[in-house]
Amino acid sequence: MLGLGVDILSLKRFEQVIRNRGFQRVARRVCCPRELADFERLSISPIPRSGEDAPSAKSIERGGTHAAGVESRASGVLDTKVWDRQFRFLSTRWAIKEAAYKAIYPSLPYVRTLHPGFHPTFHAFDLCHENNVPVLRVLRCGRSGTDGEVLPGLRLLSSVSHDAGVVVGVVVALQGETGPVP
Repeated sequence: MLGLGVDILSLKRFEQVIRNRGFQRVARRVCCPRELADFERLSISPIPRSGEDAPSAKSIERGGTHAAGVESRASGVLDTKVWDRQFRFLSTRWAIKEAAYKAIYPSLPYVRTLHPGFHPTFHAFDLCHENNVPVLRVLRCGRSGTDGEVLPGLRLLSSVSHDAGVVVGVVVALQGETGPVP
């Protein structure tokens, strides 16, 4: 085992980040290119910008929609489901990627012997699904290599839970290949 990382994200606090910075800006910061495309596909209406209506943390806690909603420019109809799905998508990735950073950081000198120049940023991690199993992959990005290519030699096991106004992400970093546990 190379490391263990845990992150607890307050949905109320994350909602404030979305309100202050805007949905699209946060999505570009948190998501790798593949995830950003997935995030944008969740949308049937425009993504709220900074200052536009956001779901409350309580709506995400309940797993439902919030009262205010997001107004679609095309129809004028409030679309709370899109906002809630996108909010959950981003909050999950934020918590998991923060936990991944914490899991890798203690072993960063070792990881850099395998992959010189590796920098663990939000874009260096990709939460995807393979055979209906969530898999957290470590990617080459920026100065360390070809964007989007999976780094060999690192395996991340991850778990996420949503409850009581928080998202909890847990990641174990192991030496070995990426992918689901056999």
